[in-house]
Amino acid sequence: MPGGEKGMMTSDYRNAKAVRDWAFRNTDYPALYSYCKYTNEPSFRTAESIGMRFACEYPDEINGKTHVSMITIIGRVSASSEALFLTY
Repeated sequence: MPGGEKGMMTSDYRNAKAVRDWAFRNTDYPALYSYCKYTNEPSFRTAESIGMRFACEYPDEINGKTHVSMITIIGRVSASSEALFLTY
């Protein structure tokens, strides 16, 4: 399992994957984004573990910089199949 650790990382991975899968199955959003403080490495590593990739960082008055990860969907074979994801 991505993350490689027991406990919090495993739970974070499962929860993030569940949110990703639910959003792509139940909404028309073509992409999902994750925003976190640039020093919050566990958060952006969790995003990467579910297929998200670095999109950008931007200046943020509260956090200094915000790290943005994203994933987009490119197609589905059927309603019950796993979605195909394109990351960039």
